[in-house]
Amino acid sequence: MRKSFLLLLILLYATVANTQNLINSGDLIQGGIDDGVKLINAYILPLNRAMMVGMNNTSYTRIHNYDDNKHFNISIRTSFVSIPVADQSFDVDKLDLENMHPEDPNNTIAQTVFGDSLAHITLVSNQETYDTTNNFPLIVEKKPLFKINTIPGCGYHVMPIPYFNTGYKIKYTNFSVGFIPWVTIPKSDVRVVLYSLSVQQDLAWFIKGLQNKPLSISLQGGYYHFYAHADLNVQPEDVDFTVPLSSNNSTGPYDNQEIKINYNSIFISGIISYNFKRFFSIYGLAGYNIGTSHIQVLGNYPVYVTDPSGNASLSLEDIVDPMDETDTYDRVKFTGGLQVDFFKRFYLQANYTYANYGGFGMAIGFRF
Repeated sequence: MRKSFLLLLILLYATVANTQNLINSGDLIQGGIDDGVKLINAYILPLNRAMMVGMNNTSYTRIHNYDDNKHFNISIRTSFVSIPVADQSFDVDKLDLENMHPEDPNNTIAQTVFGDSLAHITLVSNQETYDTTNNFPLIVEKKPLFKINTIPGCGYHVMPIPYFNTGYKIKYTNFSVGFIPWVTIPKSDVRVVLYSLSVQQDLAWFIKGLQNKPLSISLQGGYYHFYAHADLNVQPEDVDFTVPLSSNNSTGPYDNQEIKINYNSIFISGIISYNFKRFFSIYGLAGYNIGTSHIQVLGNYPVYVTDPSGNASLSLEDIVDPMDETDTYDRVKFTGGLQVDFFKRFYLQANYTYANYGGFGMAIGFRF
């Protein structure tokens, strides 16, 4: 059990390495709340969608409808959610930012959380000032009031979502509970918890002709919840500004900054499976799932504010609880897979989900 828990932590560390990048994205708020929220929403879009619908890519459990005995089963399951290419980057020009724009008009593509780990672009304020620091010869140049770099991605395009799963089977019905215990991810301050509930019903309970047959038809439905929490560290010196501050109204403290992420997902599936000699089976399913995300950035944050009258001046203000955003995403999915049973108690499962934010999944477990 200890080795299983360590494996889960390793997979979780890979999962929230992108969440650690998200922590850095708090700096984007400093160029203005409205623009910052737009940038953060674009940056985390694939993370939201992967968590909203990808958590249940490995929800299926084979039911032995020829076996009247009651069984418990325990497994480790992991969905390797594939991030679509279109969601690995975004065009800043399409966000309609109010106070900033890309410094290079020919380079407007920023990375999302699953984008290139070495790429970023620089955003500059729309308002400019004149730089006359050159005494002789006198050269007057326009300069933006401030600059902010976008956040690089994590560098990989697959997100593993691992969890423990326990189940209890009563003839034609299987009840499952999935979970990640409240845990702090190694080498980070990101804390996560996951739980899920699902029920799978074999239709042989209602259709006598399907009883004790290798062909099985079942329905499944369930609910997933994931929560992550981390502290942020956004400081006034994180922004490169080019003019003296006209006023500094920031007082802090900035030690109460935090981000909270909640994902909820429900799903339904219809499943057809065929058992070969009771130790090998193949299955296919069609399903629908819908999820919601809730992102909160809480605490005090230093934000640079330009003069709305157009004067080339910059002030520093404190903003409290700058972000509280929700989103919804749904999809239809098709999954095919196989399960191999060995030594009567152990099983290995592998599958592939064809859908936006699909990908491979696997499970290893035992029943008793």
